[in-house]
Amino acid sequence: MDMLPEANSADQYREINFKDLAFADAARSILQESEGPTSFADDGSSPVVLIGDRVLKFFPLVFLDGFEIECQALTFLSAHSRKSPQLLASGVFEGWNYLVMSKLPGQSLKKIWPGLDDFQKGETCYQVGRELKSIHDLSVDSAHLPGLPWTEYLVQQVRGCLARHEKLGLRNDLLQQIPNFLESTNLGLIESSAFLHTEVMRDHVFFDQTEDQHLRLTGFLDFEPSMIGDRDYDFASDGLFLSSGDPRALRAFFEGYGNLEVAQTQAFRRRIMAFLLLHKYSNLKWYLEFMPSADSLEELADLRWAL
Repeated sequence: MDMLPEANSADQYREINFKDLAFADAARSILQESEGPTSFADDGSSPVVLIGDRVLKFFPLVFLDGFEIECQALTFLSAHSRKSPQLLASGVFEGWNYLVMSKLPGQSLKKIWPGLDDFQKGETCYQVGRELKSIHDLSVDSAHLPGLPWTEYLVQQVRGCLARHEKLGLRNDLLQQIPNFLESTNLGLIESSAFLHTEVMRDHVFFDQTEDQHLRLTGFLDFEPSMIGDRDYDFASDGLFLSSGDPRALRAFFEGYGNLEVAQTQAFRRRIMAFLLLHKYSNLKWYLEFMPSADSLEELADLRWAL
């Protein structure tokens, strides 16, 4: 009898308890280890089991694309010595794909953020920006990462943007502004070739402490939604889930990235707001629960990406 639960559809997958002990038992079987402590990742969209210095991430076959993307992304980044987990093995167990990765040292920025002072918050965001720039600068093409060509993806997102946010319940006054806002914003509909993480947030960056008590970025994780495209698309999540409205932390991020001067322009803020609306997982109705109140999309852009 199989130990892992069935997940033959997205709905069935959403009902699964990611901390089901069956995943820990499966991880032990895969690694052929019968002893040693196991634990689960605190949160996330996949079952993740930690055993010693190794991490096992499980993907149901219904999300085969996420497995393939993360597998190729880790292979690519490891080949270029970027700060990410090392891919140690991959395979299939009882109808679930899995990845075996090295464990990043330290803790997520999300976990340590409440205890940081303003200087430390700026220090961590600066390092995230600097490392993200080094990833964006890598030479990458479709042979390294599967997915739609950037322009095709962007056109698809523009066409479905209004319907998506309407379905998610965005208030009508902002909803009606979306078509004109997108049309009047320079989206740069040209083929782009930067490696994008697409979800740069405190959950997905890890830090440890050096001997002199400084915080050191040890790496990014969770690359299953990665793609090739316009590097500015990666900035959509920064103002929401990295700096979370703290202008000093956001400024430090762009200083680390090296584009602070551009980031201070209104055209840049509009562009990032547009990419936020177009993001694959965008939900402006939910974002407004923790974004500043505003009457227009332009005002939201100016408030959220203020430096």
